[in-house]
Amino acid sequence: MSNVFVNPNPAIVATGPARTLLPSESGSIVVFTKAAALTITLPAPTTAGLRYDFVQNGAGAAQTVTIDAGAGLLLGNWNFTNAGGTTAGTPARNLNFLTAASALGDYATFVSNGTHWICRAFTGITGGLSFT
Repeated sequence: MSNVFVNPNPAIVATGPARTLLPSESGSIVVFTKAAALTITLPAPTTAGLRYDFVQNGAGAAQTVTIDAGAGLLLGNWNFTNAGGTTAGTPARNLNFLTAASALGDYATFVSNGTHWICRAFTGITGGLSFT
């Protein structure tokens, strides 16, 4: 008998203009395109271990998709091959998948430490992501 992991939360296909995630959706993979501007709001990071993964599924149009920390703040970094960005210890409010720059396969993971959202993200395109 082999061990098989089954995520109890299915993928969430997010479409615009806004989507607020619930704590009960922790563990979900949020899939989006940039066909329209979209803001996805995270729940308050008061429960350590809440986790959400975000994947850009297609280039879409030149629209920005924003992951909003909601009532919390986020700390973390994003990488692009040999460069990237960081909150440098100063909490940010948003991670942005930017207009024409971010691309298919760019992704981010957010995990709550009980106080802040910790973010790790990757883009394959220069200027694909930013913290604001």
